[in-house]
Amino acid sequence: MILNQHLSNFLSSHGYAVEMASRGEECLEKLKSHPLPDLILMDINLGKNRMDGPATTKKIYEQYDIPVVLHSAYTDKATLDSTRDMVKYGYIQKVPGNEQFILAGIELALKLHGAQKAHKQSEAKYRKLLHRSQDIREEQNVHIAREVHDELGQTLTSLQMGLALIENDLKECRSEEKCASVTQMIGEMHDTIRAAIDQTRSLSSQLRPAVLDTAGLMDALKWLIQDYQRRMRIPITLMNENEQLELSQEKSLAVYRIVQEALTNIVRYADASEVTIEPLVGDSLLEIYIQDNGKGFNSEALELNNSLGILGMKERANQFGGDVIIKSKADIGTKVYMYMQLKEDNEL
Repeated sequence: MILNQHLSNFLSSHGYAVEMASRGEECLEKLKSHPLPDLILMDINLGKNRMDGPATTKKIYEQYDIPVVLHSAYTDKATLDSTRDMVKYGYIQKVPGNEQFILAGIELALKLHGAQKAHKQSEAKYRKLLHRSQDIREEQNVHIAREVHDELGQTLTSLQMGLALIENDLKECRSEEKCASVTQMIGEMHDTIRAAIDQTRSLSSQLRPAVLDTAGLMDALKWLIQDYQRRMRIPITLMNENEQLELSQEKSLAVYRIVQEALTNIVRYADASEVTIEPLVGDSLLEIYIQDNGKGFNSEALELNNSLGILGMKERANQFGGDVIIKSKADIGTKVYMYMQLKEDNEL
Protein backbone atom coordinates (compact mmCIF):
# COMPACT_ATOMS: atom_id res chain seq x y z
CA MET A 1 0.00 0.00 0.00
CA ILE A 2 1.13 3.53 -0.73
CA LEU A 3 0.26 5.67 2.27
CA ASN A 4 1.91 7.56 5.09
CA GLN A 5 3.20 6.02 8.27
CA HIS A 6 0.45 7.39 10.49
CA LEU A 7 -2.28 5.85 8.36
CA SER A 8 -0.27 2.65 8.18
CA ASN A 9 -0.19 2.42 11.97
CA PHE A 10 -3.91 3.15 12.17
CA LEU A 11 -4.83 0.39 9.74
CA SER A 12 -2.47 -2.04 11.46
CA SER A 13 -4.22 -1.35 14.75
CA HIS A 14 -7.50 -2.38 13.11
CA GLY A 15 -6.22 -5.76 12.02
CA TYR A 16 -4.88 -5.01 8.55
CA ALA A 17 -1.43 -6.21 7.50
CA VAL A 18 0.10 -3.19 5.77
CA GLU A 19 3.04 -2.96 3.40
CA MET A 20 4.19 0.40 2.06
CA ALA A 21 5.70 1.53 -1.25
CA SER A 22 6.83 5.06 -1.98
CA ARG A 23 6.63 4.93 -5.78
CA GLY A 24 4.30 3.46 -8.35
CA GLU A 25 7.17 1.57 -9.94
CA GLU A 26 8.05 0.02 -6.58
CA CYS A 27 4.44 -1.01 -6.06
CA LEU A 28 4.33 -2.81 -9.42
CA GLU A 29 7.61 -4.60 -8.69
CA LYS A 30 6.32 -5.81 -5.31
CA LEU A 31 3.23 -7.21 -6.95
CA LYS A 32 5.45 -9.41 -9.14
CA SER A 33 7.30 -11.04 -6.27
CA HIS A 34 4.99 -10.77 -3.25
CA PRO A 35 1.64 -12.38 -2.42
CA LEU A 36 -1.06 -10.17 -3.90
CA PRO A 37 -2.72 -7.80 -1.41
CA ASP A 38 -6.46 -7.68 -0.81
CA LEU A 39 -6.55 -3.94 -1.58
CA ILE A 40 -4.29 -1.04 -2.54
CA LEU A 41 -4.74 2.49 -1.18
CA MET A 42 -3.02 4.71 -3.73
CA ASP A 43 -1.98 8.36 -3.58
CA ILE A 44 -2.50 10.28 -6.83
CA ASN A 45 0.71 12.30 -6.65
CA LEU A 46 3.68 10.01 -6.05
CA GLY A 47 6.45 12.51 -6.64
CA LYS A 48 8.10 14.35 -9.49
CA ASN A 49 9.30 12.25 -12.43
CA ARG A 50 7.51 9.21 -11.01
CA MET A 51 4.59 7.20 -12.29
CA ASP A 52 1.49 8.79 -10.77
CA GLY A 53 -1.40 7.06 -9.06
CA PRO A 54 -3.80 6.82 -12.05
CA ALA A 55 -1.06 5.45 -14.32
CA THR A 56 -0.05 2.90 -11.68
CA THR A 57 -3.69 1.92 -11.12
CA LYS A 58 -4.18 1.39 -14.85
CA LYS A 59 -1.16 -0.94 -14.93
CA ILE A 60 -2.52 -2.85 -11.94
CA TYR A 61 -5.96 -3.32 -13.52
CA GLU A 62 -4.36 -4.57 -16.74
CA GLN A 63 -2.61 -7.40 -14.89
CA TYR A 64 -4.37 -8.09 -11.59
CA ASP A 65 -7.78 -8.35 -10.02
CA ILE A 66 -7.03 -6.11 -7.03
CA PRO A 67 -9.29 -3.28 -5.85
CA VAL A 68 -7.55 0.11 -5.81
CA VAL A 69 -8.86 3.02 -3.75
CA LEU A 70 -7.38 6.40 -4.69
CA HIS A 71 -6.39 8.68 -1.83
CA SER A 72 -5.56 12.33 -2.42
CA ALA A 73 -5.91 15.89 -1.21
CA TYR A 74 -6.74 16.99 -4.76
CA THR A 75 -10.43 17.49 -5.57
CA ASP A 76 -10.20 19.77 -8.60
CA LYS A 77 -12.02 18.85 -11.79
CA ALA A 78 -8.86 18.10 -13.78
CA THR A 79 -7.68 15.58 -11.17
CA LEU A 80 -11.08 13.95 -10.87
CA ASP A 81 -11.39 13.72 -14.66
CA SER A 82 -7.98 12.04 -14.88
CA THR A 83 -9.06 9.38 -12.39
CA ARG A 84 -12.58 8.79 -13.73
CA ASP A 85 -11.83 5.28 -14.98
CA MET A 86 -9.80 4.37 -11.87
CA VAL A 87 -12.28 4.99 -9.07
CA LYS A 88 -14.63 2.04 -9.34
CA TYR A 89 -13.71 1.15 -5.74
CA GLY A 90 -13.70 4.67 -4.35
CA TYR A 91 -11.90 8.01 -4.10
CA ILE A 92 -11.07 9.23 -0.61
CA GLN A 93 -10.03 12.81 0.05
CA LYS A 94 -7.11 13.38 2.40
CA VAL A 95 -8.43 15.25 5.41
CA PRO A 96 -6.73 15.29 8.81
CA GLY A 97 -8.53 13.05 11.28
CA ASN A 98 -10.68 11.16 8.74
CA GLU A 99 -9.07 7.78 9.45
CA GLN A 100 -12.42 6.24 10.37
CA PHE A 101 -13.83 7.37 7.03
CA ILE A 102 -10.84 5.78 5.27
CA LEU A 103 -11.41 2.57 7.21
CA ALA A 104 -15.07 2.51 6.20
CA GLY A 105 -14.11 3.21 2.57
CA ILE A 106 -11.64 0.31 2.57
CA GLU A 107 -14.16 -2.08 4.06
CA LEU A 108 -16.78 -1.00 1.53
CA ALA A 109 -14.32 -1.48 -1.34
CA LEU A 110 -13.43 -4.97 -0.08
CA LYS A 111 -17.10 -5.92 0.13
CA LEU A 112 -17.75 -4.54 -3.36
CA HIS A 113 -14.80 -6.44 -4.79
CA GLY A 114 -15.92 -9.61 -3.02
CA ALA A 115 -19.41 -9.27 -4.45
CA GLN A 116 -18.04 -8.67 -7.95
CA LYS A 117 -15.74 -11.67 -7.64
CA ALA A 118 -18.62 -13.87 -6.50
CA HIS A 119 -20.71 -12.61 -9.43
CA LYS A 120 -17.92 -13.42 -11.89
CA GLN A 121 -17.55 -16.89 -10.43
CA SER A 122 -21.28 -17.43 -10.66
CA GLU A 123 -21.29 -16.20 -14.25
CA ALA A 124 -18.35 -18.49 -15.08
CA LYS A 125 -20.23 -21.47 -13.63
CA TYR A 126 -23.32 -20.52 -15.64
CA ARG A 127 -21.30 -20.30 -18.84
CA LYS A 128 -19.58 -23.61 -18.10
CA LEU A 129 -22.95 -25.24 -17.47
CA LEU A 130 -24.41 -23.74 -20.64
CA HIS A 131 -21.43 -24.88 -22.71
CA ARG A 132 -21.72 -28.37 -21.24
CA SER A 133 -25.44 -28.35 -22.04
CA GLN A 134 -24.64 -27.45 -25.64
CA ASP A 135 -22.03 -30.22 -25.80
CA ILE A 136 -24.51 -32.77 -24.43
CA ARG A 137 -27.14 -31.65 -26.92
CA GLU A 138 -24.67 -32.01 -29.78
CA GLU A 139 -23.65 -35.47 -28.54
CA GLN A 140 -27.31 -36.48 -28.43
CA ASN A 141 -27.82 -35.02 -31.89
CA VAL A 142 -24.97 -37.17 -33.22
CA HIS A 143 -26.56 -40.30 -31.74
CA ILE A 144 -30.08 -39.46 -32.96
CA ALA A 145 -28.82 -38.48 -36.42
CA ARG A 146 -27.05 -41.81 -36.81
CA GLU A 147 -30.11 -43.71 -35.65
CA VAL A 148 -32.38 -41.76 -37.99
CA HIS A 149 -30.00 -42.18 -40.91
CA ASP A 150 -29.11 -45.83 -40.32
CA GLU A 151 -32.33 -47.33 -39.00
CA LEU A 152 -35.16 -45.27 -40.46
CA GLY A 153 -33.29 -44.52 -43.67
CA GLN A 154 -32.51 -48.19 -44.29
CA THR A 155 -36.09 -49.21 -43.51
CA LEU A 156 -37.52 -46.69 -45.98
CA THR A 157 -35.01 -47.72 -48.62
CA SER A 158 -35.92 -51.37 -48.08
CA LEU A 159 -39.62 -50.55 -48.48
CA GLN A 160 -38.88 -48.67 -51.67
CA MET A 161 -36.99 -51.65 -53.09
CA GLY A 162 -39.85 -54.00 -52.11
CA LEU A 163 -42.37 -51.79 -53.86
CA ALA A 164 -40.20 -51.75 -56.95
CA LEU A 165 -40.25 -55.55 -57.03
CA ILE A 166 -44.05 -55.67 -56.61
CA GLU A 167 -44.44 -53.08 -59.32
CA ASN A 168 -42.29 -55.16 -61.65
CA ASP A 169 -44.43 -58.24 -60.98
CA LEU A 170 -47.58 -56.33 -61.89
CA LYS A 171 -46.34 -55.12 -65.27
CA GLU A 172 -47.99 -58.03 -67.11
CA CYS A 173 -51.49 -57.17 -65.86
CA ARG A 174 -51.50 -53.41 -66.28
CA SER A 175 -54.45 -53.63 -68.64
CA GLU A 176 -56.69 -55.03 -65.93
CA GLU A 177 -58.54 -52.43 -63.85
CA LYS A 178 -57.56 -53.95 -60.51
CA CYS A 179 -53.86 -54.13 -61.38
CA ALA A 180 -53.98 -50.54 -62.63
CA SER A 181 -55.40 -49.44 -59.29
CA VAL A 182 -52.66 -51.30 -57.42
CA THR A 183 -50.04 -49.80 -59.70
CA GLN A 184 -51.36 -46.30 -58.96
CA MET A 185 -51.27 -47.03 -55.25
CA ILE A 186 -47.70 -48.27 -55.53
CA GLY A 187 -46.73 -45.08 -57.35
CA GLU A 188 -48.24 -42.97 -54.58
CA MET A 189 -46.40 -45.04 -51.99
CA HIS A 190 -43.14 -44.47 -53.91
CA ASP A 191 -43.76 -40.72 -53.74
CA THR A 192 -44.48 -40.91 -50.01
CA ILE A 193 -41.36 -42.95 -49.31
CA ARG A 194 -39.17 -40.62 -51.39
CA ALA A 195 -40.54 -37.65 -49.44
CA ALA A 196 -39.92 -39.49 -46.16
CA ILE A 197 -36.33 -40.28 -47.23
CA ASP A 198 -35.72 -36.62 -48.09
CA GLN A 199 -37.17 -35.53 -44.76
CA THR A 200 -35.06 -38.13 -42.96
CA ARG A 201 -31.89 -36.89 -44.63
CA SER A 202 -32.81 -33.30 -43.86
CA LEU A 203 -33.55 -34.07 -40.20
CA SER A 204 -30.33 -36.06 -39.88
CA SER A 205 -28.27 -33.22 -41.36
CA GLN A 206 -29.92 -30.66 -39.08
CA LEU A 207 -29.22 -32.77 -36.02
CA ARG A 208 -25.60 -33.32 -37.02
CA PRO A 209 -24.10 -31.91 -40.26
CA ALA A 210 -22.14 -34.91 -41.51
CA VAL A 211 -20.30 -32.69 -43.96
CA LEU A 212 -18.35 -31.23 -41.01
CA ASP A 213 -16.87 -34.67 -40.38
CA THR A 214 -15.70 -35.13 -43.94
CA ALA A 215 -14.97 -31.61 -45.21
CA GLY A 216 -13.97 -28.17 -44.01
CA LEU A 217 -16.15 -25.43 -42.57
CA MET A 218 -16.46 -23.56 -45.87
CA ASP A 219 -17.75 -26.68 -47.63
CA ALA A 220 -20.20 -27.19 -44.78
CA LEU A 221 -21.44 -23.60 -45.13
CA LYS A 222 -21.83 -24.09 -48.88
CA TRP A 223 -23.91 -27.19 -48.27
CA LEU A 224 -26.00 -25.40 -45.63
CA ILE A 225 -26.68 -22.50 -47.99
CA GLN A 226 -27.63 -24.81 -50.85
CA ASP A 227 -29.99 -26.68 -48.54
CA TYR A 228 -31.74 -23.46 -47.44
CA GLN A 229 -31.93 -22.20 -51.02
CA ARG A 230 -33.47 -25.48 -52.17
CA ARG A 231 -36.01 -25.76 -49.35
CA MET A 232 -36.83 -22.09 -48.69
CA ARG A 233 -36.35 -20.57 -52.14
CA ILE A 234 -34.24 -17.69 -50.83
CA PRO A 235 -31.27 -16.42 -52.89
CA ILE A 236 -28.18 -16.57 -50.64
CA THR A 237 -24.80 -15.25 -51.77
CA LEU A 238 -21.66 -16.61 -50.12
CA MET A 239 -18.76 -14.19 -50.46
CA ASN A 240 -15.11 -15.30 -50.41
CA GLU A 241 -16.21 -18.88 -50.96
CA ASN A 242 -12.62 -19.92 -51.74
CA GLU A 243 -11.46 -18.70 -48.32
CA GLN A 244 -9.74 -21.43 -46.32
CA LEU A 245 -11.26 -21.88 -42.85
CA GLU A 246 -9.10 -24.38 -41.00
CA LEU A 247 -10.74 -24.63 -37.59
CA SER A 248 -11.08 -27.26 -34.91
CA GLN A 249 -14.21 -29.45 -34.92
CA GLU A 250 -15.58 -27.54 -31.92
CA LYS A 251 -15.11 -24.11 -33.51
CA SER A 252 -16.39 -25.26 -36.89
CA LEU A 253 -19.54 -26.62 -35.28
CA ALA A 254 -20.04 -23.38 -33.31
CA VAL A 255 -19.74 -21.23 -36.46
CA TYR A 256 -21.99 -23.60 -38.41
CA ARG A 257 -24.69 -23.45 -35.72
CA ILE A 258 -24.50 -19.65 -35.54
CA VAL A 259 -24.95 -19.28 -39.30
CA GLN A 260 -27.69 -21.93 -39.24
CA GLU A 261 -29.60 -20.07 -36.51
CA ALA A 262 -29.21 -16.77 -38.37
CA LEU A 263 -30.60 -18.30 -41.58
CA THR A 264 -33.45 -19.93 -39.67
CA ASN A 265 -34.40 -16.56 -38.18
CA ILE A 266 -34.30 -14.97 -41.63
CA VAL A 267 -36.61 -17.65 -43.02
CA ARG A 268 -39.03 -17.37 -40.10
CA TYR A 269 -39.23 -13.63 -39.59
CA ALA A 270 -37.41 -11.50 -42.17
CA ASP A 271 -39.47 -12.04 -45.33
CA ALA A 272 -36.23 -11.30 -47.18
CA SER A 273 -35.56 -11.67 -50.90
CA GLU A 274 -31.78 -11.55 -50.65
CA VAL A 275 -29.19 -12.74 -48.13
CA THR A 276 -25.41 -12.22 -48.15
CA ILE A 277 -22.90 -14.15 -46.03
CA GLU A 278 -19.33 -12.86 -45.93
CA PRO A 279 -16.61 -14.67 -43.96
CA LEU A 280 -13.32 -12.84 -43.31
CA VAL A 281 -10.22 -14.51 -41.89
CA GLY A 282 -7.49 -12.44 -40.25
CA ASP A 283 -4.33 -13.37 -38.40
CA SER A 284 -6.13 -14.03 -35.14
CA LEU A 285 -9.81 -13.38 -35.83
CA LEU A 286 -12.58 -15.00 -37.84
CA GLU A 287 -15.43 -12.65 -38.76
CA ILE A 288 -18.69 -13.47 -40.49
CA TYR A 289 -21.22 -10.90 -41.69
CA ILE A 290 -24.77 -12.08 -42.46
CA GLN A 291 -27.07 -9.48 -43.99
CA ASP A 292 -30.63 -9.62 -45.33
CA ASN A 293 -32.94 -7.08 -46.93
CA GLY A 294 -36.00 -8.15 -44.94
CA LYS A 295 -38.49 -6.20 -42.89
CA GLY A 296 -36.19 -5.85 -39.87
CA PHE A 297 -37.14 -5.52 -36.22
CA ASN A 298 -36.35 -3.71 -32.97
CA SER A 299 -33.02 -5.35 -32.05
CA GLU A 300 -32.88 -3.61 -28.66
CA ALA A 301 -36.29 -4.98 -27.69
CA LEU A 302 -35.21 -8.44 -28.79
CA GLU A 303 -32.15 -8.25 -26.51
CA LEU A 304 -34.32 -7.16 -23.60
CA ASN A 305 -36.58 -10.15 -24.16
CA ASN A 306 -33.55 -12.46 -23.88
CA SER A 307 -34.24 -14.37 -27.09
CA LEU A 308 -33.00 -17.92 -26.50
CA GLY A 309 -31.84 -18.26 -30.10
CA ILE A 310 -29.68 -15.15 -29.91
CA LEU A 311 -28.39 -16.05 -26.45
CA GLY A 312 -27.35 -19.42 -27.85
CA MET A 313 -25.53 -17.75 -30.74
CA LYS A 314 -23.73 -15.38 -28.39
CA GLU A 315 -22.68 -18.16 -26.02
CA ARG A 316 -21.29 -20.29 -28.84
CA ALA A 317 -19.13 -17.37 -29.98
CA ASN A 318 -18.23 -16.40 -26.40
CA GLN A 319 -16.90 -19.89 -25.80
CA PHE A 320 -14.07 -19.05 -28.18
CA GLY A 321 -13.43 -15.44 -27.21
CA GLY A 322 -16.00 -13.88 -29.53
CA ASP A 323 -19.50 -12.49 -29.71
CA VAL A 324 -22.53 -12.06 -31.96
CA ILE A 325 -23.82 -8.53 -32.56
CA ILE A 326 -27.17 -7.93 -34.25
CA LYS A 327 -28.34 -4.64 -35.75
CA SER A 328 -31.68 -4.21 -37.47
CA LYS A 329 -33.92 -1.45 -38.80
CA ALA A 330 -37.55 -1.68 -39.84
CA ASP A 331 -38.04 -2.05 -43.61
CA ILE A 332 -34.27 -2.04 -44.19
CA GLY A 333 -33.08 -5.42 -42.97
CA THR A 334 -30.86 -7.08 -40.41
CA LYS A 335 -27.09 -7.43 -40.01
CA VAL A 336 -25.60 -10.21 -37.93
CA TYR A 337 -21.92 -9.82 -37.12
CA MET A 338 -20.06 -12.74 -35.56
CA TYR A 339 -16.40 -12.80 -34.56
CA MET A 340 -14.32 -15.51 -32.96
CA GLN A 341 -10.69 -15.83 -31.86
CA LEU A 342 -8.60 -18.20 -33.96
CA LYS A 343 -5.60 -18.71 -31.69
CA GLU A 344 -5.88 -21.51 -29.16
CA ASP A 345 -4.38 -19.32 -26.40
CA ASN A 346 -7.38 -17.02 -26.66
CA GLU A 347 -9.99 -19.69 -26.24
CA LEU A 348 -12.14 -19.28 -23.16
